[in-house]
Amino acid sequence: AQFAIAELAAREPSAMTQMIVVGVLINLRFFVMSLTLAQLFGRLPRRRFLLSAQLVVASTYLMTFFRARREPPVEAHTYFRGVAAGLIPAPVLGTALGLAFGRALSPVLAFGTTLLLPVYFALLLANDVKGRAEVAAAVGSFVLTPIVEYVLPGWGTFVAALAIGALITASER
Repeated sequence: AQFAIAELAAREPSAMTQMIVVGVLINLRFFVMSLTLAQLFGRLPRRRFLLSAQLVVASTYLMTFFRARREPPVEAHTYFRGVAAGLIPAPVLGTALGLAFGRALSPVLAFGTTLLLPVYFALLLANDVKGRAEVAAAVGSFVLTPIVEYVLPGWGTFVAALAIGALITASER
């Protein structure tokens, strides 16, 4: 979401509506992630749910979700808190470094940073890929995202995910 909004913010003020819509749509994923995690956590006091909701990011969600699919079972909320404690400092530091040095990046290095997230998730998913469709999604994303990002800067991850999701859904029907 940050990359898409930052790209739009650099344009004229008329992009404000587009920026808000894109930001809301991209961040709706956290609603779905939170619903899924709430099911895994079971019955917890509301205050613990509210605190945990502040720690839902793609990595904490994926690692907890994947761990919950394995044997032996773990207490999902405790696992989630442990993952969050280890992961949350990294993006805070990365954001600070980006603010401090981001404008000084060469265009090639700046483009390379847009590929870090897809590569990170491909590596994260590699350990938990179970079926043919999941392998196709991981490999397809790894291959297609940089190509689409080059053709449609700022939209590569979004368009590649939609295209691959549609292809896999159509092939499974």
